Amino acid sequence: MLIALAIDFVVDLFDLRQWSFWQIEQTANRSLGRVAVVHLTLVFGMFGAAMTDVSALFGVFVVLKTLYALSMALPQWEPATAPEWLSRVMNRVPNVHPGQRFEDVWAKDRADEAERCERNEQPAA
Repeated sequence: MLIALAIDFVVDLFDLRQWSFWQIEQTANRSLGRVAVVHLTLVFGMFGAAMTDVSALFGVFVVLKTLYALSMALPQWEPATAPEWLSRVMNRVPNVHPGQRFEDVWAKDRADEAERCERNEQPAA
């Protein structure tokens, strides 16, 4: 595994200077997703094996890997404003931002994320 990762790194090393920060961030997120799939497979697969006395590890892995692949293939839904039904529900729940409405926190988070993405694409000083 270490040899495969080293080869992958060396191949990417030649083009790494031309990559934008967004591309690097997306590559890291995909790698983290694969690690999460393996860890969740171990947790839920062992739970399934303990409950059924059958090795459920492979089945859990197939399901999680399929869901992960679908999540990477489908476009992400990022609405500019919070969905109205979600706002109604969340405004009734006590939150960590007392005195603020959910829509306002949503808009601020979206603006902060857009600023972070823009800042990450700027050359380092």
